[in-house]
Amino acid sequence: MEVHSTLSETKTARQWARAGYLPKDGAQGAEMWINRYCQKSAVYYAPAEVETADPELIKAFFAPERARRNQQTRERRERERAERERRKAYAAEYAARQQISAALRPCITELCTLYREKPRTLEGVLILDTETTGLEPGVNEILQLSIIDGAGNELYNGYFCPCAHEWTEAERVNHISPAAVQTAPRLSAELPRISTILARAHTIIGYNLPFDLDFLSCSGVILPENITEIDVMRLFAPIYGEYSEKHGGYKWQKLTKAAAYYGYDWTEYGSAHDSRADCHATLFVYNKIIEDSRNNEK
Repeated sequence: MEVHSTLSETKTARQWARAGYLPKDGAQGAEMWINRYCQKSAVYYAPAEVETADPELIKAFFAPERARRNQQTRERRERERAERERRKAYAAEYAARQQISAALRPCITELCTLYREKPRTLEGVLILDTETTGLEPGVNEILQLSIIDGAGNELYNGYFCPCAHEWTEAERVNHISPAAVQTAPRLSAELPRISTILARAHTIIGYNLPFDLDFLSCSGVILPENITEIDVMRLFAPIYGEYSEKHGGYKWQKLTKAAAYYGYDWTEYGSAHDSRADCHATLFVYNKIIEDSRNNEK
């Protein structure tokens, strides 16, 4: 294929159409690179291969292009409309959460105080995990939250309908579609129950725990103060021992890798990237780490 020069006598069909011409029946043209910097080709026609065209034919030639642009415009406007609706709904949801949190806080604070006075047991060790529409707290939203205690008892497993209309990238990971949570409650409706459950905690455990806590905090959930926070991901990193020269420390590993390292069987509670299943996997990995640590001390 030859490289197209800037010779004015050869043009693409579109360029000729803009000048009032169309390729003759049977015209072959020549396929050439658009220029030496663009890895894309087009068919160019010489003046002898085109003829003056009726305005209606020119109009018909550009009809698919106009239809495509009109469709793109409609899609863009629909996305903009959906985003405006999302922002409006999110603002209303955020305001509702703040109002509920403010009303709940004195009661939750009192509950936390009462629980602190009780002996520390596995009931006060809570493992939690979330599935979200994205990675940015305060912008993206929680789709699923699960909480279990240190004995593996399930305390909460709920889905929420977010203000967002789609979360394509996150859906590929957690498989939670907009249709699946369409009839689920807003998270604001569950704030009292979630905050009451968390009030019992003297220790909270998670895998990449700061991520989950940031999302919960931004969602209006009241988190207990002065508790022990354990991030199993950071505990496992030096155990796995993959050192990163770039970051000057041990590389963080996914929960699936940590679970596989200790031979965890996912079949009982479901697959990874479901917050309920991830809670049980996290507790399993944490218990294995503690068990190995105690054995090494003997």
